Amino acid sequence: MRICKVVLLAVGLFSFAFQAHCVELDNLCEEFLQVSNWEDIVALLENKMAIGDSDMLRIGRYLNSTDLQAIIDHMWEQQEFEQFYKWILDNGLNPQPFYDWIDDLIHIEINSTTNGASGIGEKIEDISLHLKMSRQDFVGRSLRSLYEEIKAIVPLHDILTWLIGHCIDDQDMIDLMDKLQERDTKKVMDHLYNSTEFQDLRCTLLEEGFKIREYEIGVCGFIGWGDCNYFEC
Repeated sequence: MRICKVVLLAVGLFSFAFQAHCVELDNLCEEFLQVSNWEDIVALLENKMAIGDSDMLRIGRYLNSTDLQAIIDHMWEQQEFEQFYKWILDNGLNPQPFYDWIDDLIHIEINSTTNGASGIGEKIEDISLHLKMSRQDFVGRSLRSLYEEIKAIVPLHDILTWLIGHCIDDQDMIDLMDKLQERDTKKVMDHLYNSTEFQDLRCTLLEEGFKIREYEIGVCGFIGWGDCNYFEC
């Protein structure tokens, strides 16, 4: 379930109270994957693993690391994040196929408890960790080279056009944006940035030349969060 939680952290952070209209996250997710050329990304990653690409294998090892596990455990200490995960499930997004794909790709056993509200309070089964990897093992050429290859596949202009169009006339996206702008959503993001391991990883990526701050400013501006002055390294 670790990968699930990582994805949930990376995929825009939502808030949680229901309104009269129930957001269809599965439909939005399917459209987003099509626009972003997800099948091409999958093909790239699967090919790299099939040929034993060293960069991909190093990233796979990081996904099993205690550094990453510490970030995940930190997030699940927060009630707002648990509520977020419940909201994701209740609004129709089934992450199990993604867990299965990750399991097949990098051979990590993923155990899911997706039993609606009854499963939210349960602690997800931990995956045995056989090694300790530092953030330095994860970043550098391994992440940067893979990032550049994926970036070349993803049509950023098409994604932006899709987002803007849906924010104007798609009720599911409008409701989702409303939830993103709620105070509890910002609390989830702030909690992530309070993780020591996440701070270390962010600073290392900045040192490697990743324009993280630009992305943070862009996301905050798009969603409408007021204060995004996160820590300096």
